[in-house]
Amino acid sequence: MDNLVSIAAQFANYKKIAQVQPFGKGNINDTFLVTIDEPGSEKFILQRINTQVFRHPHLVMQNMCRLTQHVHNRLQKSPLDRRWETPQVLLNQRLEDYWEENRSFWRAISFIQGSQSFDTIRDQEDAQ
Repeated sequence: MDNLVSIAAQFANYKKIAQVQPFGKGNINDTFLVTIDEPGSEKFILQRINTQVFRHPHLVMQNMCRLTQHVHNRLQKSPLDRRWETPQVLLNQRLEDYWEENRSFWRAISFIQGSQSFDTIRDQEDAQ
């Protein structure tokens, strides 16, 4: 777990890490919820990208950055009746959108409080 704290610290902007715990039931990537040790308990998602599945993780990150920026820009231009938040890619201390350590490739994204994700969609209501 100390190694996870060390990796999470790369994306924490010099803030102290309070906790790193497994998050979700991912089938491909290993996902963790990181809690910062400060008032308000800021959180973010830390993910180890499975490089056996995603052979070019740098390209995955390039696409993710493009997509999140595009969606963010569209929402700014055409506000909808309800509030939308999109996860933002976090940069590490070297201002990169990933961290490589011991042949593992890591990324971090903002955590949207109250958000929900589904492993499978059971019906049309889940899809909405």
